Amino acid sequence: MALPRRAWPWLRGASTLGLLGIAASLLLAAGADDSGPLRIDCGSAVESGVAAAAGFTADQYTSDGTPFTIAAGSLNSANLTANLSSAETTGRAFSNSSGGCYKIPRANGTYLVRLGFAYLDFDQQANPPVFNVTAQGVPVLTVNLLVAELLQNNDTARMATAHYRDFIAFTSTGFLDICLVPFSSAFLPTSGFVNELDLVLAYPSAAQSRTPLLNTLEVFPTPSTVYGGAPESAGVILANAMRVNIGGPTVGPDLAGRVWDGDDRSYLPRSFRATNATVKDTGAPDDYWPQAVLQTYRESIDLEKAQAGTEMQYSGMVVPMDPSNLFVVVLNFVEPNPAVKRGQRVMDVQLFWGDGQRMAMGLQPEVVDIVNETTPLTALALMHVVQLQTPMSYFQKVFVQLHASNKSLPAVISAMEVYEAIRLAPSTPDGGTAAPTAGSSMTLTAEQAHVLAPPPPPPSTSSGLSAGSIAAIVLGVLLGVVLVGGGVFFVIKRKQNPTPFTKFDGGGGASATANLVV
Repeated sequence: MALPRRAWPWLRGASTLGLLGIAASLLLAAGADDSGPLRIDCGSAVESGVAAAAGFTADQYTSDGTPFTIAAGSLNSANLTANLSSAETTGRAFSNSSGGCYKIPRANGTYLVRLGFAYLDFDQQANPPVFNVTAQGVPVLTVNLLVAELLQNNDTARMATAHYRDFIAFTSTGFLDICLVPFSSAFLPTSGFVNELDLVLAYPSAAQSRTPLLNTLEVFPTPSTVYGGAPESAGVILANAMRVNIGGPTVGPDLAGRVWDGDDRSYLPRSFRATNATVKDTGAPDDYWPQAVLQTYRESIDLEKAQAGTEMQYSGMVVPMDPSNLFVVVLNFVEPNPAVKRGQRVMDVQLFWGDGQRMAMGLQPEVVDIVNETTPLTALALMHVVQLQTPMSYFQKVFVQLHASNKSLPAVISAMEVYEAIRLAPSTPDGGTAAPTAGSSMTLTAEQAHVLAPPPPPPSTSSGLSAGSIAAIVLGVLLGVVLVGGGVFFVIKRKQNPTPFTKFDGGGGASATANLVV
């Protein structure tokens, strides 16, 4: 249930001029749907004389900073026009001492925020900046465009392209507050830096620019049940660290604003790519685990014997990870063969970090039988909420190891996401009653669970079950959690016509519950 929108306390004490400016800003945004997608072409505004790109709205949600345009020829002129969209060629640069903020009116709820950055020497200073992004008052991202553009320029397919980051946040105040501020080492973890490479990548030189900039800002509504309802019920922001379409090419941005990187830049031994899965209706909107992602997968294979193998290990990209935070790992599976029956494809799934030998804290291998937990050609999402053991480095690799059980068909996997769960202070409006810690619980209500599920069938006249009992049982069918030490095993069953009232084992022997432990 959405919380009531608060009266705007920030209006109190404002000067007359400030009130007029706020009123003008609100009038510009009047009539807009504050619950649907919003795509802002930063730098396109009356003051710059640049019209917003097609599908975007003008930059009317801030008066901070100065608009700029990336001129063709500022960098890699032969490919600049082709590699940058119209919206990406405009931007807004903020003060290198105080930064700037966007205050975006949105209906109370959960949103994915996608930010696009493109420096490309627009100021002719050859000094890509480093800066921080805060959301709802807490730091969520460190953006280093020097590192980002160096990595992209080593890949001809990505040369002179924009750099994107995203996070998922909840608001109960009717606004999303997003600020870009000059880099501060105070935003970096206090532990985890153990080698020189960490320091070089994490700490910019004194000469590097601290001027924040932003080219696009996109906001997409997100059903609260996706990713366990963590932003709303536990008071966290989920900052994406990795999202991969395993077995397929780059997909997106999808309707939720996410880009699923192809796995061609990652290391996956003892497997081969397959693209012949035909996924049935998952009962979820196409913007969550899109068909294009679920229709491709990797399958384990023994390359030496040229036959189906028993084990594969997926090594994701290197991403910065604060060991003091919790991490949400979402694994997506699909059974591609409609003839496969229960017990024929059974896998042990385990997560590792760092050097591939360090298991996530308290997390033991879990048994996954896709058909047992869904039906053939239906999607299955497994969600772990984990805390790292002391890492070897601040910059970590994420490994998922799949081992097919004895006499089982090869292991398969379709997609993987990693999010850093950044806690909001309990005193903030969206911070909840307490900051989450390992072992605390957050509850998914029946109302939230039905956002992504078809309505349950009418109760049988012979069952004698009340409506409340039916809702509770259906919730148990849809959501299964197996508590595993410092983490969880979270199952979302999505079927076109799910069999009601069928309890299932989440894979570790525990009964399905409606609680998620973070």
